[in-house]
Amino acid sequence: MQQIIVVKLMGGLGAQMGQYMLGKRLSQVHKAKIYLDTTSLPNFRGQTYRLDRLKITDREIATPNNIGGLGFISVQTNVDLYTTNICDMTDNLYLIECWARSEFVDSLLPDMRKEFMPNFNMSENYREYVKDIRSKNSVAIHIRRGDYLSDKGVLQLLGYCTEEYFNNAIEIMNTKIDNPHYFIFSDDMDWVKENIKPKNATYVTGHSENEDIEELQLMRQCKHNIVSNSSFSTMAAKLNNNSNKNIICPAKFFRPGTFDDTNLFPSNWIHLDGGRKWD
Repeated sequence: MQQIIVVKLMGGLGAQMGQYMLGKRLSQVHKAKIYLDTTSLPNFRGQTYRLDRLKITDREIATPNNIGGLGFISVQTNVDLYTTNICDMTDNLYLIECWARSEFVDSLLPDMRKEFMPNFNMSENYREYVKDIRSKNSVAIHIRRGDYLSDKGVLQLLGYCTEEYFNNAIEIMNTKIDNPHYFIFSDDMDWVKENIKPKNATYVTGHSENEDIEELQLMRQCKHNIVSNSSFSTMAAKLNNNSNKNIICPAKFFRPGTFDDTNLFPSNWIHLDGGRKWD
């Protein structure tokens, strides 16, 4: 009987994309069938299923009719994922809030650049930004604040990148490329406009029902990226298809002493120390 892998989706667009990639990579190893479990999304800070707006090829939703009665081994977060030899396991697998190190999943990126394209017509606002991005030596900066500051549990686990981190990253990028133009994305644009002021900047705003998908697509089309400790901007930078891209990321994804985040960011990116707060 064919092995079954169920991916329990949790989080926003970037997290769902990363969880799908892990399930897809494991399905290659095991020649397994994938189902996506969306049942927990409404309880996870009110998130909704977003992969249905992308051209993913494994899109069957787990239901009692197709997985009911099957036995599964649950694998949760990277603690289980890297202390068990998951690639040798022949049981049905149920992946709960798992993430994967870059060296394991990034071989899928050529295919994911196709699957993670939108399956709907983008807004006029998006098309205008694309023209501007393609005409310049564009650098996407993603500044994640929001729940990273307001949710105490998230703050203690992930912390947030400060003004120091972004301004240091901009200084480094200015030495790497000529005539950079920064396209800045954030969930706290008022703070950003007061604190992050590179020489040439466009503060990206959008109001479509698919704003998260459009912003990620815009970030991936920039020639270079400065990312937060966020799956949203990390995924956009990975999908960036510029062979000469410069990517700057935080040295750590999680708070030191919590999860082992070794190689969550690719080793060929520029890992920048400092500029993080957890309170």
